[in-house]
This record gives sequence, C-alpha cells and structure tokens, in this order.
Amino acid sequence: MKCTVVPLQDLSVLSSAIMLWNKNEFKALAAKFHFQSSDHSEREKEFQVLEDEAVRKMRKLLLPELLKKKVLKILKSVFLEVLIWKEKHAKILSHRLKKSVYKICLTSKGTVDQKKTAETLVKDGSLYYTTRYKLACIYCLENDILTLWHQMHKSRRKYFYSKRGPGDVNQHELVVFWTYAMYGELTWLRKKMFVPCLCRSIYQRIFEKAALEGNKVVTEYFLQKLTPQEKDISLMYCVQCLAFRRGLFGRTKWTDLSKRYQSEVVYFLLSEMSDEQQVKVYTKSSYGIASCLLDLPWQHFIEKLDFLWGNLSLQDYNKLLLKIIDLAAYGYMDCNYQKCLGEFWKQSPDVYKEYVINTEIKNQGECEDLLSCLLNLNDRDNIKLILNDATITEKENFIFSDKGKCICVDLIYTDKSDLLKFFVRECIFSRDVMIKFKKELEKHVLLSSEMLRRETDLQQKSFEVLDDCVSEYHEWKHEEENIHSAVRFHSSSAYRGVPLRQTYSPGDLDFLCVIT
Repeated sequence: MKCTVVPLQDLSVLSSAIMLWNKNEFKALAAKFHFQSSDHSEREKEFQVLEDEAVRKMRKLLLPELLKKKVLKILKSVFLEVLIWKEKHAKILSHRLKKSVYKICLTSKGTVDQKKTAETLVKDGSLYYTTRYKLACIYCLENDILTLWHQMHKSRRKYFYSKRGPGDVNQHELVVFWTYAMYGELTWLRKKMFVPCLCRSIYQRIFEKAALEGNKVVTEYFLQKLTPQEKDISLMYCVQCLAFRRGLFGRTKWTDLSKRYQSEVVYFLLSEMSDEQQVKVYTKSSYGIASCLLDLPWQHFIEKLDFLWGNLSLQDYNKLLLKIIDLAAYGYMDCNYQKCLGEFWKQSPDVYKEYVINTEIKNQGECEDLLSCLLNLNDRDNIKLILNDATITEKENFIFSDKGKCICVDLIYTDKSDLLKFFVRECIFSRDVMIKFKKELEKHVLLSSEMLRRETDLQQKSFEVLDDCVSEYHEWKHEEENIHSAVRFHSSSAYRGVPLRQTYSPGDLDFLCVIT
C-alpha cells in the first residue's frame, strides 16, 4: 500500500484554520446561525450569508490573500459540519445548544471530532444528568454511562427504563440499548428492539446499522465487540452495500454530508481489512469504493490505487476521471481535485490511458469528453499530462476530428484566444500541419451557426492567433517531438485482462438486503 504524505503547505493551511476556529468570534457565527430549509439547494443560498460574514471577519487578519482563500475553504467545511452537528443534537441539548457549540473540538484534519466533543460535553457539569447520560450512550462512552446512571436521581431513570420492556421507552435506540444492557437484558433487546436475524448477533446488527448510516464513532466501538468470524462477514457486507449505493449516485449537494460520513466509514472499514479481503471487495465494488474515497481528502483515494488496477473496468476508469473533473469544477468541499486527477493519471497503467485516449479520438463512450472539461477549468497542467501520453498522430487526429474542431470553435466564441493557442500548440507539432488545420478550422467556422458567423471580431482575433502559431513552428520541432513523444502500439490485445465494464452475476447482489 502506498501512503501519501500531506504536503507541509496543506498542514499550514489546516493549522491556520483550526487556530481561527478556536477564536470565539468564529464560533459565535456558527452558534447563532441555523438552516431554515431542509432543501439542499436552498441551504446553499442560506449558507452564503454565513460565508459572507466569515469573509468580513477574515479581512481584518494579517494573512496573505492566497492563504486567506485556502483557510476560508476549510472554515466553510467546518461551519457546515457544525451546523449539521447542531441539527443532530438540537433535541438532546435543547436550550443549551448554542452554548454547546463553543465546546466543539476539531481533529488535526480540520473536521469536527465527534467523540472528543461528546466527551467534553459529558463532563460539562452545567448540563443535566439526563442530557449527559444520553450523550454518553449515543457515543458509547461506557465508563461515563455507568457513572452517570448511578449519579442520576431514581425519578429520572424511569425515562430510560421500563420493566415492561424497551418498547415502552421513547429514547434513541442506543440509549435504550445501553440502559437494558446494564440490566443484562440483551435477549429482550434482541427480540423486541432490533429486527430478528438468525445469522446476526445483536452486536452485528448495531455495527451494521451504524456503518450504513455513516456513524463512524459507533461503528468503531462495536467492531471491537464482534468475533473474528462476525467481523469478516460484517466488514465485507457493509463495504459492498455502501460502495454499491455510492456508485449509483452522482455528485451530491455539498450541504449534504451524509454521503461523506458514509465514505469515512468505508475508509475505516477498509483499513480494518487484510489485503486479501480488500482485493476481494475491490473485485466486486471497485468503482463504488473509488467513488466513496473521492469524498475524502485526495490522499486517501491515491493510497488505495493499487487495489483498483485490474479490477476497475475501462469504462469505469473513464467515468472516474470525469467524476474528479466534475468535483474540481464544482469546488466540492476542501479537496484539491485537480491535483488528485494528476496523481491518478500518473499512476494509471498504460492500458487505461490508451482506452481514454482512443475514446477521446473516436468520440465514443461518455457524453462529455475529458479534454473539453479540462479546458473549461483552464487546467493546463493536466491537459499537458494527458496529451504527453498520446502519440503525435493521435493528437493530430483528435484536433482534426469534429470534436476537436468544435472545442476550438467554443474557445473562439468564448473569447479564449490564449487558451486556443495553448490547445493547438499542444496538439500540432508541424508547420505544414498547422497551416492545414487553420484552413479546415476556417471552413468549420463558416459552417457554424449564424450567431458565431456574426462574431467577426472574435473570428479575426482567433485566426491571427493561428497565424502566429504557423509562423512559430519549424520542422525541427516536429522531429524533436518525435524523439520525446510517447510511443505505444495499439492492438486488440492491449486491453486483455481488463474488463470493459463492471458486470455482476445474480449472486453478487445478494448483499443488498435492507437493514431496518
């Protein structure tokens, strides 16, 4: 397994963001703000108010502008997590909710430390014993559960325990579980509280339910309670279920953290598997697992690549590239997806690169093409990286194709002459070929829509750019590029051993039964 070290610059940004969060003025922002709507599109608009206020406060700080932007991105993620945390704990903490925000702790990665925050609140003497007991149960703080139960007045215990059984207790299921477990009534719990399952112990049921809900704290705790055999079964089951679900969904709204929490659980479960188990689960769910890991800091995705190759189909590889670009364009969370894309491409075996390059040239497969998406992002580094793995003939075939010429026309129409020049120079290495392309592009423009034909100024400007390219090119550049350009041999045997698409047999989907 490859472990990717987080760059020092990223660590500096993280530490700056954590330092700012620990200032009460930023915690006060999160404490007073709450979402009015449950619709994620509306939440994005509402959140802008909080973000604008944070920007105003950051203007006073003596930090370089570039660092401010990076820190703000992490703070934005922290604020969102805190708001979701408030919603989750609103019923438990009630009127103490706002003050409890000041007790929230962050991890070294700049995320809310759910367990440490719960431990801090459980020790807060200003909270009721009943409130602290609920928190201790929900976060599986075993020692605190016993202590608080004995400290709680007997008149309060009736809210958590009934001699008639757990069905009479209106509390969070983990509060009920821990209360009845103290009385040694696990059999009653198994029969009355959790749906009976002959092949699952009660610990397995709680573990699997927590994992599928994205509750990492509870998942970690109950994993320790499983026997080795139960652990093997439940680990495989949960990873396959979560990966299958994630593979079905595209990009989610960034205000919806449920998918990210589930992905964090997937990463944890994978870390608890042996290499042999990981190979087995990747064989059946490679695309879904990769999609989960893309919800997390990109280093987590990169370090698991060795398990992908050979299991990931060619079509799914193409889809993953487009997914990463989509996340980069969307500005999803605080991850550097353009850097992730570059590392992903560099480590990809040639068979995958060849498939993508051929797909681009032939305009087959995906409805969106890779290079045009990267051009929209002005991601020149990754465009160069990908084109460096294509032969000169492949590059020329691409730019002369209808797709290539359409890309150039779009660049002309959007007044991106500098980007047009960059793209053309990356694909053409001969003066004669450049002259030929200029003539063909002029014809293509004349056949374009009436609206584009009226943009004579843009046309003229772009053709002048191409004239500059022609004057700059010499035959020696073509010869030099021939030496350094990638040389590959394409044949039908190139993709042997790598599936074109992921396939499932009927038995593979047996794990998709729903846990209720």
